[in-house]
Amino acid sequence: CKSGRKSSKEEDVVVILSDLHANPDGYQSDKLKAAVDSILKMKPLPREVIAFGDVAYLRGKEEEYKNVKRILAPLEAAGIGLTLGMGNHDRRENFSKVFPEQVAKSKLGDRMVYVVEGRYADIILLDSLNQGEDNTTWIVAGTMDENQKEWLANTLATYKKPVFVASHHPIHELGISRILLESPTCAGYLYGHNHEW
Repeated sequence: CKSGRKSSKEEDVVVILSDLHANPDGYQSDKLKAAVDSILKMKPLPREVIAFGDVAYLRGKEEEYKNVKRILAPLEAAGIGLTLGMGNHDRRENFSKVFPEQVAKSKLGDRMVYVVEGRYADIILLDSLNQGEDNTTWIVAGTMDENQKEWLANTLATYKKPVFVASHHPIHELGISRILLESPTCAGYLYGHNHEW
């Protein structure tokens, strides 16, 4: 800080969440609100909250995203950045209607792909949502299209500092292991989906 005062946010700290599944009718909404309250009590505040997908409760409906947006609003009001990824319960079209700011910062037009920059390491959040035509199927393996794989390989090739790669699904479903292993700066792979931490 140029004034010599300490910042109210910790520039090197991010909070990682996954599988929000906040149903407007109750399921996990209270848990997500409690998580938001805990984050707002951190001293100093983190600079970013990243969610590794399954932002929606079950079927990726607009009202599910609107509910999450209301719950997360205090984080944005506190100046904390938000980065929201895609999981198998999400639907890009409805997500885009409620979170156009997330779409605007995506690195790839047809996928929600983000780079969260840090002083010592970055986090690349990929879009592993395998969104089929069947709107009743929600428990599906992740996927990574060739365009995203090519972008990832090209992006990692430019890195000089450590970078963590992340998405909703486990790495064995995505076909990107070789890309990460060939990158001297890739420090690890992070994911959600299994509801285990």
